[in-house]
Amino acid sequence: MNWKHSIFFSVIETLSHHYITDIEIDSEKIYVLSTENKIIGYICLNYPLIFIENNYASQVDNILSAFDSIQYIRVKTLHDQYLSIDPDIYNTCFDYMENLTSFSAEDFYFCNVT
Repeated sequence: MNWKHSIFFSVIETLSHHYITDIEIDSEKIYVLSTENKIIGYICLNYPLIFIENNYASQVDNILSAFDSIQYIRVKTLHDQYLSIDPDIYNTCFDYMENLTSFSAEDFYFCNVT
């Protein structure tokens, strides 16, 4: 999929009507998606990938229904460490993270935000 930054910014614009979106655009590669009092997901700048809490996944998927290339990684909470990924795939696309067999969406964010 040819995920362009222009598509990414269209996704963010669409979500910003329903949620709070935040990024330090000059230095970060992942958007934070939140409600007024809680972070509910992370959106990658360079890949059509969204880590999203289960409670919000359906609503976000409905809001972004026009963007059919997005891949959702649904998690119970952003803090639970039960995600894993093939090291070759991860190291090709993302920054270094020590434990690729048991990490949380929050760990992914902190290792790849800049």
